[in-house]
Amino acid sequence: MKRLMLVSLLALLLASGSSGWPHMQPVAASPDHPPSSVYPLPSVAFTLDFAAADLQFSHETVADVTYDRVTYPGAEPSAEVGRPDLPLRRVQLLVPSDATVTGLTVSEVVTQALAGTFAIIPVQPPAPCCQPPGPQPPGWAPTRPVAPPDPATYASNTPYPGVPVTLVREGYLGGWHVVNLAVYPLQYVPAQRQLLLHTHVRFQVELAPRPADQAQPLPHPLTDDSWARYHALLAAVTDNPQDIERFAPPATLSKLKMWHDTPYDLTPPQPDVLSRPAQTDPLIPYLIVADESLASAFRPLAHWKTQKGLPARIATTRWIAANYGGVDLAERIRNFLREAYAFWGTTWVLLASDVETADFVPLAPVREGWIGAGYSLPIPTDLYYADLDGDWNADHDAYFGEPGDGMDLYPDLFVGRAPVRTPEEATVFVDKILTYE
Repeated sequence: MKRLMLVSLLALLLASGSSGWPHMQPVAASPDHPPSSVYPLPSVAFTLDFAAADLQFSHETVADVTYDRVTYPGAEPSAEVGRPDLPLRRVQLLVPSDATVTGLTVSEVVTQALAGTFAIIPVQPPAPCCQPPGPQPPGWAPTRPVAPPDPATYASNTPYPGVPVTLVREGYLGGWHVVNLAVYPLQYVPAQRQLLLHTHVRFQVELAPRPADQAQPLPHPLTDDSWARYHALLAAVTDNPQDIERFAPPATLSKLKMWHDTPYDLTPPQPDVLSRPAQTDPLIPYLIVADESLASAFRPLAHWKTQKGLPARIATTRWIAANYGGVDLAERIRNFLREAYAFWGTTWVLLASDVETADFVPLAPVREGWIGAGYSLPIPTDLYYADLDGDWNADHDAYFGEPGDGMDLYPDLFVGRAPVRTPEEATVFVDKILTYE
């Protein structure tokens, strides 16, 4: 199962097939791809409508108490344990890349009270999915903890949540500025057991020019192929895809002349990375990160991608460790990828290594992220290599990926992992890709 999951991640990289060299031109500012600007745009507005007929009700018993559960199509449950579990609609809006969010204004709300009374179920803690480390008693099985209703909230006459729209976070996906919001179709008045439905909600994300001292996203020169992949992803995950071109990050125009003046060798005799990325280098959209022992097995794949019109290179972990700083190899690899993203326009990355098991230490390590207080087990994730904003360890302790550690959790790179351990396995893996393509 583990390897199947890893192979599925690799599908992101296999989707990078190019139809030919003419499609590899960097995207410059143009009427089709204009640079974004906050002026004269002080806000981005969005409207949602909800219908009472779409609400779905069911009963659920927790600790011998029967509650009402309400859901809405396309919405997800709440997450504040002990508070009323109401559906929320996640909204992701693109805003200008050079803007900063200064506030959120709800300008229109049309509300109606639903007939009847309701005992809305409180949000329950996450259920354990696996056995904790260390020996467990015979017959051990995961037990789901139970959370009672929060006394102060459920005794209140104040509608919960207090506002129908909240700003969750903002970040950058491939340089595009994305704002994540939670919109609540319902509010609950616990003491009266009353549900209020917002049939119409309109709000504005307020913007201002980004201060010079505020962190900026990394620059990312784009080929046409890269542009198409980011465009498809943004169209799938944002609620205003019509603004993808309008709010595109400024292009790195210096790449355009370099690309035309320096014809790229489509059959390079040595695809290995031998020097750190530089502003004057040609674009390298596809990178393979491999241990020295696996590099030769992956060279045919790098050659093939380049011949297809997708220039590819191999960076060995030994070379990365010798040329980049970091507290461990994972951080050194990520620091290299940040430079490759900014100077080479790297979009796709293949990590050539299986994940850690009892009998195998990964050749390209997996970062373990600590997702929050109260969680005793880390979550292994390659999003560490894909999300290049921040350093994932703002407090510089031994735990990466904690709340407040500076990551925005939006991917900037398409990262896959080849689940191989030996040169023989790597050869089989590459042969299968070449046969498929």
